[in-house]
Amino acid sequence: MKIKALLPVCALLAFGKPAFGETSVRLSEFGIVPNTGENIAPALEKLIKGLKGPARLEFEAGGEYLLRPQKGRTAVTVEGKDSLSLVGNGCLFLCEGNMLLFRFSKCNNLDISGISIDFKEPLACTGEIVGQGEGYLDLRFDKVPAAEIDPESYSTLHLPQSPDIVQGSKDKYLSPDNSLFRSRPEQLDSNTIRYWGKCRPNAPKGCRINLYYGRYMGGLFQLEHCNKVKFSKMNFYHSGGMGIRARYCRDIDIDSLQVRPSGGRTFSILADALHFNLCAGDINLSNSYFDGQGDDALNVHGRYFRSSNISRNKRKITLLRQDEILDFPQRGDSLWIIKPGSMEKCGIVKVADSWRGVSKAAVVFEDPLPEYVTEDYFLENASWCANLKVSGCHFGKGNRARGILFTTPGKVEICGNYFRSAGSAILIEGDTSYWFESGAVENVDIHDNYFDCCGTSCKDFEDGWGWGLAPICISPSAERGEGEGEGGDGRGGRDGGDGGNGGNEDGAGSESEGGSMVKGCVRAYHRNIRIHDNRFRLFDEAIVSAKNVDGLLFENNTIEHCSDYRPILFQRKAFDLKECSRVEIRE
Repeated sequence: MKIKALLPVCALLAFGKPAFGETSVRLSEFGIVPNTGENIAPALEKLIKGLKGPARLEFEAGGEYLLRPQKGRTAVTVEGKDSLSLVGNGCLFLCEGNMLLFRFSKCNNLDISGISIDFKEPLACTGEIVGQGEGYLDLRFDKVPAAEIDPESYSTLHLPQSPDIVQGSKDKYLSPDNSLFRSRPEQLDSNTIRYWGKCRPNAPKGCRINLYYGRYMGGLFQLEHCNKVKFSKMNFYHSGGMGIRARYCRDIDIDSLQVRPSGGRTFSILADALHFNLCAGDINLSNSYFDGQGDDALNVHGRYFRSSNISRNKRKITLLRQDEILDFPQRGDSLWIIKPGSMEKCGIVKVADSWRGVSKAAVVFEDPLPEYVTEDYFLENASWCANLKVSGCHFGKGNRARGILFTTPGKVEICGNYFRSAGSAILIEGDTSYWFESGAVENVDIHDNYFDCCGTSCKDFEDGWGWGLAPICISPSAERGEGEGEGGDGRGGRDGGDGGNGGNEDGAGSESEGGSMVKGCVRAYHRNIRIHDNRFRLFDEAIVSAKNVDGLLFENNTIEHCSDYRPILFQRKAFDLKECSRVEIRE
């Protein structure tokens, strides 16, 4: 049966014929068959749209299914479904083009399992360095790039016989501002291209460099306003965007997810593997593997909104920044009022109504904003804060940037993981200066993990920035005021500074000294962080870098030193603590 024969079946379902109920449905019986080279996206979307009740859709074991984008570059859009299971049985989704694979909206009880995902033609390429001279770099490709290299993308180096990132390699490492990829390249032979431009003499021959055709190109799964979502036994080999991105979702469980390159590549997902923004309930990640992705393996955060364009009666604000428009508060949400500079919570308001347009959004409050609130204050959504547990996972050194990044006030437990991250293994942030990711932590337990030579591309002496400052980095980033340090963690833009001059020589920190927060601020940003019963294997001195923490415990951790890498880190002591209080460091 051909896929086109499915359409009358869907029409019958849509007009009230008996729903599938809990019965498993073999998709091959409805014309969605593997190994045909036909695009199944339209038929799969049509079938799901026609379902009237809970359904379990089963793909053929080991089958290969081709998916191409439809309207708006999305392959399959699913809205308003309850109790839907996609059972892959080890099948492969082979994608084609710059696309978002699945968009789920307003769905409950989703269960997606047993699916591997790759792309027919990747949205990046890898070149081997075969020559370098005055103002040029020669790269040999198995297949010459299918598109122009995006000069705004990244270009990190990987070892010749390993997926690991070269020590010290960071964004745009070889060429300042990626100038090499802004000029017209010269093809030397069928597989070798010469790129002209300023090039640092730090490109060992035989190393491989990943070059992207763009940034944030599509993705695999996008979830919005969904509840109780589970992913299990999945393989993500490649995507031009994020693997799973969720916004305004509740209760997400991910088990046995493998994010790794395929086909001899050194890249997998080109952005965050997992990115959860303004989610609530419990986020659980377990027994998973991450290597080769182009940004953090996991990022969990909220959103800061600037209280700009305040109406005369102080009942309404207008949001103009693109990320604010996308993440605008919902009716009934409670918002913390955040003082600029100190990032201190100093009140709360409730949203009476909100609306979003193409270029702006508006938020109306039940009561007027307090008189002290001016347009430099921020607002943070207090209604969407998730608990997070990460256990039994592996974070490799082939990943650009950090292992995991989180800023959430919920309960956080990071346990039983193996970190070999090129940047910081764990970054705890909070940011009113660049990305505006919110969520001062209040209850974090980091225990029984193995940190193995993490931070080989953290901030060093060579170029003054990196993907973090130490294996564990706690660095809220406020907007700079007079007398403040730059702050930050090396995530891009202005980040990566030393956080100012606050802190005593013994690392205990003085609450009255300047740092990343406003001078004279006596309130900490993060609270109650416990780091215990872990194993640290270090090539350098740095273990923890922390700013503005009240209640930091480091005890019963095993510290080992090795010579696997050169000591290059900017932080020259084990603990660099600024403006911290109630700190306990003991064996």
